[in-house]
Amino acid sequence: MAETDSRNEQKKEAAVKWTPEQRRVIEARNRSLLVSAAAGSGKTAVLVERIISMITDSEHPIDVDALLVVTFTNAAAAEMRERVLAAVEKRLGKDRENRHLQRQMTLVHNAKITTIDSFCLDVIRNHFHRIGISPGFRIADEGELKLLRGDVCDAVLESYYKEGSPAFLDFVDSYSNAKSDEPITQMIGKLYDYAQSYPWPEEWLGACAGQYHADSLEELEKKPWVQGLLSYLHAMINGLYLQYENIYPLTLEPDGPAKYEEVVREDLESMKRLFSCRNLSSWKEQLHALLTEWRRMPALRQYTGDKEKQRAVQDYRKEVKNQLEAMTKNFFSVDPDVQIERMNRTGDKVQVLIELVRAFGERFSAEKHKRNILDFSDAEHYALQILRDPVTKEPTAVAAEYRSQFAEIMIDEYQDSNYLQEEILTAVSGLPVGRENRFMVGDVKQSIYRFRQGRPELFTEKYASFGTEDSGRERIDLHKNFRSRGEIIEFVNAIFSRVMLPDIGMIDYDEDAALHQGLAVPEERVKQASSHSAQTYNEALVFRPECMLVYQEGGSETEREAEAVACAGRIRAMIEGGELPGKSWRDVVILLRSMHGWAETFQKVFDREGIPFIVASRTGYFQALEVQTALALLRVIDNPCQDIPLAAVMRSAIGGFSDEELAEIRIAESGLPFWECVQKAGGMGTVGDAIEEQSERTAALN
Repeated sequence: MAETDSRNEQKKEAAVKWTPEQRRVIEARNRSLLVSAAAGSGKTAVLVERIISMITDSEHPIDVDALLVVTFTNAAAAEMRERVLAAVEKRLGKDRENRHLQRQMTLVHNAKITTIDSFCLDVIRNHFHRIGISPGFRIADEGELKLLRGDVCDAVLESYYKEGSPAFLDFVDSYSNAKSDEPITQMIGKLYDYAQSYPWPEEWLGACAGQYHADSLEELEKKPWVQGLLSYLHAMINGLYLQYENIYPLTLEPDGPAKYEEVVREDLESMKRLFSCRNLSSWKEQLHALLTEWRRMPALRQYTGDKEKQRAVQDYRKEVKNQLEAMTKNFFSVDPDVQIERMNRTGDKVQVLIELVRAFGERFSAEKHKRNILDFSDAEHYALQILRDPVTKEPTAVAAEYRSQFAEIMIDEYQDSNYLQEEILTAVSGLPVGRENRFMVGDVKQSIYRFRQGRPELFTEKYASFGTEDSGRERIDLHKNFRSRGEIIEFVNAIFSRVMLPDIGMIDYDEDAALHQGLAVPEERVKQASSHSAQTYNEALVFRPECMLVYQEGGSETEREAEAVACAGRIRAMIEGGELPGKSWRDVVILLRSMHGWAETFQKVFDREGIPFIVASRTGYFQALEVQTALALLRVIDNPCQDIPLAAVMRSAIGGFSDEELAEIRIAESGLPFWECVQKAGGMGTVGDAIEEQSERTAALN
């Protein structure tokens, strides 16, 4: 038995074959390392192996608590800790007398494998006296904070109303509504939350007001947000041009609409002029000229060519014009002088908003301090205050202590970090003293937390600047995907290469950024697929808003329902239309970005279309309807005076009551508990009658 286990262990070890790039990530030392890890590239496994290799290094081993490993969630931190513990146990099983490994078994439980929030709280608990807060603080729950924020905001607005300054009243007239100040409350909350993602919120708020003041068009065009707008316009035109350019060859084909060729070519030449626009004035001028010169398509009488090609050229040309008109309306509907005047007036209102946010922040902090509570934003800012001097911004003596403790700072999901977290982790790294010891791993293509003020540009800036190992700052790309077959990867690359551009997706989806197949398909499976004449292809079913007109006529009420109808029709064509011979409904799976709302819609549509459909439970076994009904029945058996479980059982297939019947039972005796209403409706009397009857029987027996 022992020999069998040993052989299995050897096979398992032999199965782990690191790629050259993964091996470089595991073995790189004495430098800062940025790892761009694509989806399915084995990022977590490589990160754990790097930790293990550092604490088991034969020449310079370190203790596991000399690493600060920052993950994005508590679950990820717990999983990584378990993996490291399992790896240490495995090594110790082979070398039981190794004192260093024995020590790691003890230290791993207290190792700094944690989230950024937990690390900040640890810093505060150990140095609370430096920022003047009580050591008995607690993290407030979300509901408590929501109520407190509402009360504080109301108090701030009330104080401003009492003061009644003209600037504030003008601000209220502009952004409030007749019923309440809710729009202003939301503006204050959003700006406050956004400011808190910066290391020094007050400084950032102070810089905001200046973005809304300009004395000339030249000064306006120097604003960062205007430069961002120009980049956006260039990206939009580039996308329109490339797709329109792909339509042009249809006019040259033998069965294509040849009479359209001249007009489409002129459109493309006119659009090219937009690429040279470098300021707002030139954009407005060129867009106006382009739309003014826009020609009508020539009539195609007695056209015998391909109708689909004709319609494709017409439809896309119409879409291009609509997009150009929308850009003109949204950004260039008024003269620049008028825009500057409006912006300056808006700047005065922005200044009032900033004052409100500052007043809210001060009062909110005071209320939290009074209650001795913190939120997670407080934790990060207090930690920064401990680690960096608020005036000089230089690392403090406390930061130096942490710096001497940590041999390396390892940051997972780095693309979702923000500027505040960057300042905190940089302060405890070796960077302030010229020592490169940061390890950052992530994938900007998977940055999904912008709504939490994540700043993927932190990743992209380092992606562009980190070079070879000789520079002390090295970048390594892990672009091999070990989860998916080549057909899937090719399809993903085809889509991403078109939608991910530096101006939009913050990355140039080139060969380095693209996914590459790393999953080796066994030869026998390839032969098996060939023997069954398996078809492998990818297809994009594009649903556009204008499709709603067609689906509304078919009875679809919402876009979700229309999408479900489109999917049902395509699946029926594949299964019943013979596109997938030998396949049945059970061979099709539908993956949704979110189950909430979508699963119910798909269930309804597929039932209506007569397609068998099974929805996987979103919330687990005990949340399934059947299980909830059974639990409700058990609660009623235990105590029938529980209204909600009783109504659930009566409404279910067990009771068979309708909503109307339950309502009639309820209103018949509105002053009684529901269980007594049910008893009376069934001719059983009330619970009080039953108790009185039982008392009489007891008295008679006595």
